[in-house]
Amino acid sequence: MSFSHLTPPGVLRYNGYPFDGSSSVRCRVEFVEDEAQRSVLYHKHIIGAKFYVNDDAGTGTDMLGIQALLSKPGKELVFNGWGFSEDLIVNQSQSGIRDVKFGPKPRILHWEPVGSSQTCECEWEVETCIPVCTGERVHRVTGVMSINYGVTFSIDKGFTTRTIAGFLEIAMTRSQFGTVPDCADGYRHLVNPAQLIGFERTSDWHINLDKSRVEFTITDRQHRSKNVFPVLTTAIEGSHRVVWSRRNRETTILRNNISVNIESTLGAPPALAWNIFGQIVRERVLHARNNGRTAFLDEVIAEEDLFSMGNSFSCSYRLLTPALTAANGSQNTPAIPPDLFDFSKTGLWRPVGGTQANWSLWQASMSHAHDNRGYAGLVQLPGNDAIIDLCSSSPTVLFNGVIPPATTPITVTTPSFQNEKPPPDKSYISYQMNVGVASHTPIVRQSTLQSGPAQLPSPNMQGSGSASFGPPSGTADSFQAGGIRRFVATLYGYAERVGYEIARPALQSIGGQQAFESGGKFVCRNTGICFGQPVFKAAWAINYVLSNSPGAVVPAGNAEN
Repeated sequence: MSFSHLTPPGVLRYNGYPFDGSSSVRCRVEFVEDEAQRSVLYHKHIIGAKFYVNDDAGTGTDMLGIQALLSKPGKELVFNGWGFSEDLIVNQSQSGIRDVKFGPKPRILHWEPVGSSQTCECEWEVETCIPVCTGERVHRVTGVMSINYGVTFSIDKGFTTRTIAGFLEIAMTRSQFGTVPDCADGYRHLVNPAQLIGFERTSDWHINLDKSRVEFTITDRQHRSKNVFPVLTTAIEGSHRVVWSRRNRETTILRNNISVNIESTLGAPPALAWNIFGQIVRERVLHARNNGRTAFLDEVIAEEDLFSMGNSFSCSYRLLTPALTAANGSQNTPAIPPDLFDFSKTGLWRPVGGTQANWSLWQASMSHAHDNRGYAGLVQLPGNDAIIDLCSSSPTVLFNGVIPPATTPITVTTPSFQNEKPPPDKSYISYQMNVGVASHTPIVRQSTLQSGPAQLPSPNMQGSGSASFGPPSGTADSFQAGGIRRFVATLYGYAERVGYEIARPALQSIGGQQAFESGGKFVCRNTGICFGQPVFKAAWAINYVLSNSPGAVVPAGNAEN
């Protein structure tokens, strides 16, 4: 029992327990600022009371009930009078003034017997956090209470990384149903800095234990790319390689390879990556064609990663350029075109995507990938967090909630890879021609009759000497030329051509000497269709006789792949 016959100067009541006139009450107020120290979030009232409990039968039973009442957090607190203020009523109803930090929160309960077990002196303290604006207690006790953040800029070789780190804190009161009534994660959409054009975003979100605060780190990294990313593409890398080799002799062929690795966003059309790759190849091949090159596709490879969003593509093709000719006596020697090594005409270093590509389009297409909740849209819902203690009966705690991000379906067209029929003078993939000249002199042999054939020495199979045919013997034969030296030539080679059959070559003259065909072989066949165009191959070996010596034979140039 308490000294209820003493009239108190005011009202102090918590969880139904009234403090009577024997109580000595004190109160102090702390003005709690946000972490930036720019604003007062709430007033923290620390109310303490020193009071007496008396019972002729002993205070043990009374103190057990008092402990139960004065130890529970989040209960109704009434404090007025006592020379402090009027009508500080907290957590009396859901619509009235409520504590914004899960309070009120009892902090201490201390008692000490006075004289005997019939009376004890007690000391109790509680704190409650109430928002105050312009001198009046406000009634908004839910929602965002504070947002603070800092910004860091990192510069690496001129490229910028911006990091925004901070927190969002909400007012948090207690629900009468034993669950957390709100969650800071529900306000994540309020922390959404404007996207930087040409930057990619990553973010981290941490929800604290009482769900009143979410800490965030948002990182925007500038793309280290000279070309704009295609839409709905989270990552892309690739290369364009142009090769000319000395082993190709005086070739006018440049080998090209374009390889690209593409990672698309979740939900992007399956053919999107293929379409992007096809557009890159088409732009560069078209640029080469516009600069006098003929493109011939050799190989296209497409590879899908079955368990990620990645795809890999590769395309190999040759750029054909007709050889120039320079007069060299009676020979025409093919020469390398002067602009063969102007690799810019192959499409190398050409901007990808053309003039229509810009980072704004890519940024817009990545809205759901850069969304604060990502593809999954996971959210921590308020009702999922039950307050668990030994006095509650909640059997479990739920975690998962989903807010599916909105997506816009996109259709793409599938690119086609095909060879075009080139002009006749740019249709040869390879052409190799060789001329061999041989000569012999007609010889008449006259032999003198001999007494008998010379015998070869018997071989000594166990000996160490070399083979021996014995010494010269008898009368040597005589020889007589039957005319001048006779010359023959052979024209042999092979060729590979796109779209046209290969004509049988012929040797007209060599070294000023007319060539007369004496026989030979020529074989031509269609090796198949390569990306829409037939490919022909031919080989030949044709024999000629010459009326006299051709003199010095100058090697002819070839166009060989």
